[in-house]
Amino acid sequence: MNKVFTVGAVLLIALSCGAMSKKVNAEQVQPKTASIAPDFSLKSPEGKAVKLSNFKGKVVLVNFWATWCPYCVKEMPDLVKLYSKAGGKDFEIISVDIQENPDSVKAFIAKNGIKHTVAIDPSGDTAQAYRVVGIPTNVLIDKNGNVVFNQNELPGDLEKTIGGLIKQ
Repeated sequence: MNKVFTVGAVLLIALSCGAMSKKVNAEQVQPKTASIAPDFSLKSPEGKAVKLSNFKGKVVLVNFWATWCPYCVKEMPDLVKLYSKAGGKDFEIISVDIQENPDSVKAFIAKNGIKHTVAIDPSGDTAQAYRVVGIPTNVLIDKNGNVVFNQNELPGDLEKTIGGLIKQ
């Protein structure tokens, strides 16, 4: 009985890992039923208000992260590059740091040349509202405020995906 349980558990873990490592294509981003993105009101490391609803009408990538997270640190240059190419009138990135000291976040921003919007979620309530269970978590929101992607990786061919959402 114990041996059967162990084999079953290993098989389940292997299948789960395979499903999580699958690359996501642009065509897979749009779910059949989109959910409305919860609004949030946070502060930047400098103390300025950052509210999701202020970006209504834009495609928004909300990136939940932390400075101590190696995967987040590895992903951040891709976000910086993406923002330099696509950020502006129709697209915005909001990187939401979870429960860190503003001074640590400011230092990270300066060191990494981050130009897009950064906010701090001091209580973790915003991360909970988006059902963040691991970081980085990337949430892509269309111009109408619908969540069209919510995963721990960026969608494949992100620029094409964003372009498609902007055209809708």
